[in-house]
Amino acid sequence: MRHEDQEEIEERLVDWELARLEGQSSGEPRLPDELAQWESYWQQRLEVLRKTAWMLDDPAAGTSPQTSAPQAAAPHTSASPPGASGTAAPPMPEVPGFEEVGLLGRGGFGVVYRALDKNLQRQVAIKFPLIAGSRERQKYIAEARNASRVDVPGIVPIYHVGQTGDGTPYVIQKLIEGPSLHDILQQGGCLSASQTVELFLQLCYAVAAAHARSLVHRDLKPENVLIDHDGFPWITDFGLSLAEDDPHLPLAGVGGTPHFMAPEQIQGRVEWLDGRCDLWALGVMLYQCLTGRLPFHSSDRLELQDKILNFQPRPIAQRQPLLPGDWDHIFNKCCAKSVGDRYHAARELAEDLQRLGRGLDAKQQQHNPVLLALQTDRSPGATGRRKYSLRSPIVGWTGWTFRPATNLAVAALALVLVVGGVVLLRRWPQPGELVVALDGSGTHGSIAAALAAGLAGGKQACSILIEPGVYRESLVISGNVTLRARSKDQLTQIIGSHAPALSVVAGGQLAMQHLHISVD
Repeated sequence: MRHEDQEEIEERLVDWELARLEGQSSGEPRLPDELAQWESYWQQRLEVLRKTAWMLDDPAAGTSPQTSAPQAAAPHTSASPPGASGTAAPPMPEVPGFEEVGLLGRGGFGVVYRALDKNLQRQVAIKFPLIAGSRERQKYIAEARNASRVDVPGIVPIYHVGQTGDGTPYVIQKLIEGPSLHDILQQGGCLSASQTVELFLQLCYAVAAAHARSLVHRDLKPENVLIDHDGFPWITDFGLSLAEDDPHLPLAGVGGTPHFMAPEQIQGRVEWLDGRCDLWALGVMLYQCLTGRLPFHSSDRLELQDKILNFQPRPIAQRQPLLPGDWDHIFNKCCAKSVGDRYHAARELAEDLQRLGRGLDAKQQQHNPVLLALQTDRSPGATGRRKYSLRSPIVGWTGWTFRPATNLAVAALALVLVVGGVVLLRRWPQPGELVVALDGSGTHGSIAAALAAGLAGGKQACSILIEPGVYRESLVISGNVTLRARSKDQLTQIIGSHAPALSVVAGGQLAMQHLHISVD
């Protein structure tokens, strides 16, 4: 493409957008006949305008980030015509075996419904993206299948991917009951330092699991983090996920929301996109959680891009003088302009957060009350569940590390280690014992989270009761820990993503009962 043709296209799109903002135009822009050969580039640039129109309070963008839904507020990657989201949502398209319960949310990207799985008698979330064209639909389905490869606590699981009778793709996901992180920040203000450490350690665990499978989210932001009624975060909207080994990446495949885009992402440099663009987004989110502000902000796209590429934001320590300068070190490492200067993996970010968290005093902090309520008590509507009181707030996080396991490796199935020569066979929670359950009925949704809580604040010992199920986690034991399955008759299995699946560091002790350990 000639430089002159590219400039002509950009000028026409800018003129059209300005005219639309001033109420002088409401239709689609038209590509001049003399530029018809560049239709593909024209559509790519038009798509960028649709993704970022909300930054100018543009009604063409549909639901803005300031209005997120309980389940997966749809990212702004609309392929629908401007103004399409201004009408009432239609009834849910027919999906065999599922019945619409209600509307969860809608935006420029699509519509999300709450639905009843009539066979299993459980409620789920069904997302219908607004995608035109068979090729784009097939690509979306392929990306959703990529996302389904990640099966760990902290990433909303995908149950099924399919198409309706007319070819509309849909994704059936676990229904997460609870607000988004965006809602929590809007309603309760900044998070405390200890809340931030806890939240981002859990996010690091989920992101690391995705990256280990060569998947990159590309659109991490508070709207895409849902907090369940236990205060546990779930990352959603992996419909934009990018397989790092995909040889057919489109030039427009950068995805994302501009304020959270890394430099290489906002420049459209697809060949540079890997897990480190997610770490940049985590850094932006961390800054926002601690200060209540975005580090890079502008209502003008070009100015925003310039800030992301060339400017350093005001330090966290200046916005929050009571916070130590270590937070700025973490942010600057996440959001280094050069890809090579960032954390190389989510585990490195988690290690720095752990070190910072050990010195925090939760009693001296002002916590976000909305998140605190979720961390300390269950929703009154969670009927039929056993109720456990969560520790409030959780600090320290000395129990969960990503260090290479060079010490004791546990590789046997149903292995039992005895601490002090005696293992007591108990079937119900003892006082102070943590409970892990995949269905949310325990105090924690993952063994790693329970370990972190049980050994927080310098504690040397904890006991964890694990409900039946398959837990895909690689664990490191650094204290005196007892892990026991509730039932010896129902399978309770820990499957590590890498060997060893479970290791004990120097000074640690471990007792296990009725647990099966293996490596994926």
